[in-house]
Amino acid sequence: MTNQKQLASYAGLDVVFNDSGIKKGKTSISKRGNKFLRKAVFMPALSACQHNHKMKELYLRLLSKGKNKKLSLIAVARKLLLLIYTIWKNNAEYIPNYNPCLRN
Repeated sequence: MTNQKQLASYAGLDVVFNDSGIKKGKTSISKRGNKFLRKAVFMPALSACQHNHKMKELYLRLLSKGKNKKLSLIAVARKLLLLIYTIWKNNAEYIPNYNPCLRN
């Protein structure tokens, strides 16, 4: 895998549009990917929604937009997976209150 989109697709956390002609269907996750990876990131996402400020903020923002709880949780799981990938790829350490605007 060379980028974040490929990882999200591999985990089955990528978005699928169910459109056909003029019919606009619902969007959902593809579930085509590795079910073990998808399940392994789901429970940490649930914990992150409760204990991590930024993940909780994302979760509550999506809920306030009218998204359902499971969809909001899947969005947090995807963000968490991509965060883990970025930290691993850059061989960096996790900084909980990281703000890219305050970089040197």
